This record gives sequence, structure tokens and C-alpha cells, in this order.
Amino acid sequence: ISCGKAVKLKHLLSYIHTFKPNVLEAEYVSGIAYKDDASIDQMGQYFLDQGMQEVYISLGKDGVRGFKKDTTVTCSTETIQVVNATGAGDALMGGIVAGSLLGYDFIDKIQFAQSASVCTIETASSVCEELSIDFINQRKNKIQFQVKEKKRCI
Repeated sequence: ISCGKAVKLKHLLSYIHTFKPNVLEAEYVSGIAYKDDASIDQMGQYFLDQGMQEVYISLGKDGVRGFKKDTTVTCSTETIQVVNATGAGDALMGGIVAGSLLGYDFIDKIQFAQSASVCTIETASSVCEELSIDFINQRKNKIQFQVKEKKRCI
């Protein structure tokens, strides 16, 4: 969605279980200015405080920061050859949903979702025609992830 549309969600945040904005959308909806890593953490906490269960803030080439009540995970990949970034965020969200339905734990879900996004980034189309659970998992097995997990006091 766009920032203009994202802000329309502000009064509905307590009804949202899982939210996946990019940094600009998160800034726009939360009202917290993006400055550094600490401001991203503040945005994530803001959304959790609204009643959301899971928040995934896309950081572009720097990966994804995921938030749950007791955990923050930052996950990035090695440099990926970008062919077309259109559709990458949608593929990421689709991967989050699929990972949830498949029962993946938080970190595996993030890595699966990022792999879906990578599959899309590496194709000229905004939708990777080969995208499937098996295709994503095959690509996931070839990606080197950098994962930083931080347990949070609640």
C-alpha cells in the first residue's frame, strides 16, 4: 500500500494481527520519525502496543525486522542481484502468511518470507511464475542469512 492509504489504518490497528509495512509506511502510520535502528524498534513497539501480534518492517536491502511480544529479529541476506523489485513486498507478505499456515517458527517464517521476496526480485516480472513452497524452500537453502535475535522483557 502507499503511505496515504496506510495512514487510513491508524484507527484499525488494534484489529490487525500481522502487519508488514516498509519503513516509510511504518513511519507514516506510527508517527515515529525514522532516524536509525532505535527508531525502527520504537515503531515495532508502537504497533505491538496497539494490539498487533506480529510486525514485520521491511528495510529494503537491509532485510526485515520482525517483532513479537517477547522477541525482535533482524534478518538480512547476502547481496541479491536485483532484476525487478516490484512485487517484492507482496511476496514477502505472502511468505509470512504461508509460513504461518505451515507452522514455521518466527525466524523460519521470516527466512521463508525473505526467500519468497528474493525469488520475485530475481525475476523480470512483478510475480515470480515459479513461486511455490518447494521453489521458495529450494532458494532458501541457497541463501546465506544474517540473523540477530533479541529477547525483550515484557
